[in-house]
Amino acid sequence: MTRIVDKEIEQVSVPGQGYVVPRYYGYYGLYYSHVYKVGYTEVEGFADAETNLHRVGDGKLIWSGRTKTEISTGVGSRPIPRYELIQGFVKLMIGRFSDDKLIR
Repeated sequence: MTRIVDKEIEQVSVPGQGYVVPRYYGYYGLYYSHVYKVGYTEVEGFADAETNLHRVGDGKLIWSGRTKTEISTGVGSRPIPRYELIQGFVKLMIGRFSDDKLIR
């Protein structure tokens, strides 16, 4: 069983930026264009996941672990839902448990 036990999320706003670019040199001299790079927001943070592995027959706990996973949605994206975080983590853990012969 895996669950998210803590989640720290921070929205980081990157402001836009304006600058001047030389564009054309003609008879009357150099012309300039004004260019503006639009600002954006990123969502970043960490999620703490806890995983417990129980024996099927009697339900005894045979392995337990916690991990801190980085969350970053990139430019202008939505935060990652808990189930997507858990699905990715569980897929990784199943592969690891299988490699370590804890499950078949």
